[in-house]
Amino acid sequence: MACCFWGDIPDRTNSTVYLTRIGSFLCPSDGQAGQDSINSYVASLGSSTRKYDAAGTGVTNGIFQVYNASYVGSVTYNRGSSVAIAAVTDGTSNTIAFSEALVGDFGKKNNYRGNGMTGVTPRDPNFSQLDPRNNVPAIMAGLQACNAYWNSSAIVACPNGNCNRSGLKQYTGQVWALGERGYTLFNTVVPPNSNDYPWRTCGMTCAGCSPEGSEISNASSNHPGGANFTFADGSVKFIKSTIAMQVYWSLGSRNGGEVLSADSY
Repeated sequence: MACCFWGDIPDRTNSTVYLTRIGSFLCPSDGQAGQDSINSYVASLGSSTRKYDAAGTGVTNGIFQVYNASYVGSVTYNRGSSVAIAAVTDGTSNTIAFSEALVGDFGKKNNYRGNGMTGVTPRDPNFSQLDPRNNVPAIMAGLQACNAYWNSSAIVACPNGNCNRSGLKQYTGQVWALGERGYTLFNTVVPPNSNDYPWRTCGMTCAGCSPEGSEISNASSNHPGGANFTFADGSVKFIKSTIAMQVYWSLGSRNGGEVLSADSY
C-alpha cells in the first residue's frame, strides 16, 4: 500500500488514517511502540536484497513484493505482482510470512537495535541479489560494511544534533500504511536479534534517504534470544537468534526447493 508521502495533497488527505494508532499493530513487549512509531509487525520479502529485476519490477523470493512504482531517469520501476499460494512451492508451513520488529527510538542513537542507517559505503552492486546464495561473499562483505558504518563516529556524533544527516534512521516502524522496507517489510537475511549485526535497517543509499532505501531490514524483538514469526500457513513459531543464516534464508524463500527439518530452527 502506498498512501502517504507523495506530495502535500495526498499527505493531508490520508494523514488522519495513517497516523491512527491501532492497538493490534503495536507489540506489547516494545515500550516504544505507539510513541513516535506505530507499527511493530512486518511482512517478509524473503531473503532478497534486490529491489527490482532487470525489467524494473519489484520482485523478491518471499511472500511479499516491493510495492511502489517509481521513476529513475527513463526507467519505470513497477509494483511487484502478488504471490499466490501455488507459488509457495516450498510449502506454506516452511515459509515465513510475518515477523515482529522493534520500532525506532528517537531518544537513542546507534546503540539501539530498533534504529538503522542509510548512506553506507562502499556500495557493492553485487550485494543486490534475488537470493543471497547466488553471491554469499558479496552479501557478507555488505553486512560488514553496514557494521563499520553503524560503529562510525559520524553516526555517534550526530552533527548539529541531527542524526538524520549522519545517516542514522530512527524512523523504523513509523507508519503501518506504507508498504516498504523499514516500515512494514523486512527480509530474512540477518537472523533476529543478531549479536553480529545489532541494527534494524541498512541502506547503501544516500544518508538523507528514508529507511525504505534499505537493502536490509531485520526482524527484532525485546524477547531474549529471538523473535516470533508467523508462517504462511498461519502458524506462529519462535525463531532463535542462533539460527544458521543459510537456514534462515531458506525459511524466507518461498520457492528455493530446500528441504528443512523442524529441529534445524
